[in-house]
Amino acid sequence: MRKILCANFYRLRKDKFFWSAFLSLLALPVFISFISYQSNLGQDHDPIYVETVLFNLFPVIAFVCAVLIVLYLGTEFDENTVRNKLSVGHTRKEIYYANYLTCITFSLSLLLICLLSSGVAGYIFFRDFLLSRTRITFLILCCILCMMVFSAISVWLTMNIHRKSTALVATLLVMFAIMIFASYLEGVLEEPEMTYSSVTVTMEEVELGEQVPNPSYIGGTARTIMEFVFDMLPSGQAIQINNMNFDRCLRWPLLSVIMLAIITAAGYLPFRRSDLQ
Repeated sequence: MRKILCANFYRLRKDKFFWSAFLSLLALPVFISFISYQSNLGQDHDPIYVETVLFNLFPVIAFVCAVLIVLYLGTEFDENTVRNKLSVGHTRKEIYYANYLTCITFSLSLLLICLLSSGVAGYIFFRDFLLSRTRITFLILCCILCMMVFSAISVWLTMNIHRKSTALVATLLVMFAIMIFASYLEGVLEEPEMTYSSVTVTMEEVELGEQVPNPSYIGGTARTIMEFVFDMLPSGQAIQINNMNFDRCLRWPLLSVIMLAIITAAGYLPFRRSDLQ
């Protein structure tokens, strides 16, 4: 497997899509931080913290890496590279996990360069931190594990759908689906337990009626299950990190590791028996 990894990384060094994404994710956080600083300058807004710009591109990076993984691995199938590797004696296990490690490595490199650029730009423009260094380090670890899950999903689909165009469509559909589902769960979970029976807006004030139970609020066992699913999904974690919502963050690493193991097995087992002809 070491030879495949060396060949993969040598090829990655010349990949123009990877370097384009790398440079974009290096520059984009600086631009966004500058725009945020300019829009906040001299106006009575809530303060912007370094963490706000540090994590705001995290969901975007997941989509960027998904596209790059499909383009990178899809080329191997289009050019019959996978069959050539099998013909010279490499096993399917070596091929799958070499590609898996390569894709996770370059996905994490894009994530870390974006976090580094965001952190430096955020500190230059805003200076103020909301969280302690220990908490920020923990959240970066959560981002790393979550990105590994996103990458594993893309590898799973691309290694088992051997046409680049089909794999790209399928991967993007899955990514959008889990993002939309996570957004739906977020909306449901954010419903307050109590609401006002009426709201009257006048020229002078807003008059609120009496508080009554919110029929849209979900509690009990159903809420516990929805929170668990929301935290289990990498998209759910990405949304919560982007929104600076860390109420249940202590269980994120364990859930990410479980998801990573499930998706890795779900990707390798069908690839082991797939027809590569």
